[in-house]
Amino acid sequence: MKIMHVSFSLNMGGLENVILNLCGGLNKGKFSQSVCVLSDELGLKTQFDESNIPVVSFSKKNGIDLNLVLRLKKFFRDNPADIVHTHNPTALLYGGLAAVLSGKKLVHTEHSNLMQGKKLMNFAESLLFRMVRGLVCDTEEVKQSVHKNQGISLDKIKVICNGVDVKKFCLDDMDSLPAGLPADRHGRQGRLRGNDRGNGDDKKVFTIGTVARLALVKDQKSMINAVQILKEKGRNVKLVIAGDGELKNVLMDHAKKCEVENCVEFLGERMDIADILKSFDAYVLCSLYEGMSVSLLEAMSSSLPCIVTNVGGNVELIKDGDNGFLIPVKDPDAISACVEKLIDDPVLCETMGQANRKLVEEKYSLRVMCREYEKIYEEVC
Repeated sequence: MKIMHVSFSLNMGGLENVILNLCGGLNKGKFSQSVCVLSDELGLKTQFDESNIPVVSFSKKNGIDLNLVLRLKKFFRDNPADIVHTHNPTALLYGGLAAVLSGKKLVHTEHSNLMQGKKLMNFAESLLFRMVRGLVCDTEEVKQSVHKNQGISLDKIKVICNGVDVKKFCLDDMDSLPAGLPADRHGRQGRLRGNDRGNGDDKKVFTIGTVARLALVKDQKSMINAVQILKEKGRNVKLVIAGDGELKNVLMDHAKKCEVENCVEFLGERMDIADILKSFDAYVLCSLYEGMSVSLLEAMSSSLPCIVTNVGGNVELIKDGDNGFLIPVKDPDAISACVEKLIDDPVLCETMGQANRKLVEEKYSLRVMCREYEKIYEEVC
């Protein structure tokens, strides 16, 4: 069975990593896959090339590009696929319409509720959703949003949670750290204990970290503010931020303004995230809104306690006080308070991390996600 994925971008991001994981995790004896990218954003193309997954870019023009629908329609007819699988609204509007016009069976995954409140987009999506053979959402919240905003019956929507490679994101093989991290950080095998963990002037540092694009919606500014609060309390902490984006210089300037530039490290965009996570003592995600965060799942799979905002898919993954902490958005005081709890209670730190690992292995593994999508594809065909 031939599956043609359609995405707006192939840059580093959660949605794009889901597609990459699907391409690597589906049964290769039953499914062959390829990817159409509407834009020229191809940051992950090398990873797809290494997996022998064909990738074609269509260089979408800015704004509305009606000619793109015709080009996609021709491409779908010239390159037969049993199913066109679109990801998120823009891919649906162009790729979904082209798929319907070319007589292809259509599967769509809604990875977030970004279009909530945008009436024109909601109307367009509601029409195309009725032509979709298999409609998937990655969280229960997104499913309810689609039901409310596009009027789709709940029994027509399947929830398939994102999944991650639990063999790749784990605590094994921790003998070496990735390049670019401080030499005095010894990874999770050197996790600090008791009063030596991030207190006073002790050289041992408690490391909190995050992996996300540097954008307003990810609110790394609140993390920096939390580090400032912790520093003022005499806590020896470090914030490591992996990711790139339009706010990099703004955030670096903010760290200087808060006089914590020596406590905040910007790694830029990295491909060795599994190794970088091993150097964290806790994971922080301060998104203003969020779907089913792949980066959060990767941190959980890596046995990290997690501090996350009380939004979107976060609340489906983290139970406050059990496997992490749920906090209000834009609340540096809440972040710092949770970090202090983890510093002061190493047993809590470990038990939360273990609970996260167990949860991902049972419900959010790549294997579980891929088997669920295979069922959808087989039902549609």
